[in-house]
Amino acid sequence: MAQQDNVNGKKEDKVEKVKPTLYLSLGGTGMEICLRLRRRILNAVWGTNSPRRASSLAEFPVAQFINFDLDSGSIVESGKSAKTDILSDLLAFTDEEKLIERLDLNKYTKSDADLSRYPHVVSWFPLTPEKVKALQIDPAKGAGQIRAISRLYFFDKFGTIKNKIRGKIDVLKNSIGNKERLRQFGLDTEEQAFRIVI
Repeated sequence: MAQQDNVNGKKEDKVEKVKPTLYLSLGGTGMEICLRLRRRILNAVWGTNSPRRASSLAEFPVAQFINFDLDSGSIVESGKSAKTDILSDLLAFTDEEKLIERLDLNKYTKSDADLSRYPHVVSWFPLTPEKVKALQIDPAKGAGQIRAISRLYFFDKFGTIKNKIRGKIDVLKNSIGNKERLRQFGLDTEEQAFRIVI
């Protein structure tokens, strides 16, 4: 971040404009990518005149995260790497940052009659009950890279997803008003501009 002279000849931090951003990570791969981003936020030195690091992600409210997954048993950064990484606990997604709920696939695919109750799903859902059984799809282990399962999960959990996103947008809106905290990092926000990255 560049410095500029003020009227007294002192060097001041040049304030960098940022857009508060909500990062939506999908599945295990999305979570791994966001863990890397979270690490970069914590490792970065912000500002030049009084450089500082964020001691936690909560201290850096212009970046919010939600991880969506069907696989409640997914383990990331476990074992030796988690034990030897001093940032491991700070990087982990909190319960408030996760939406990991089971998809009841039988509700839609136990029989052809079950799926026919959702005509707006039938038009795009390519898996018949026979295909689900033949492929041995178990949504408790994740979507297994099957896009139709992920899409069905989105349809099934839409209300919960919408509320979770609204909550995070509210946090981002509040970050716009906290100018003093942002200036400590040499940052300012573009007024009423948000970004959502998937």
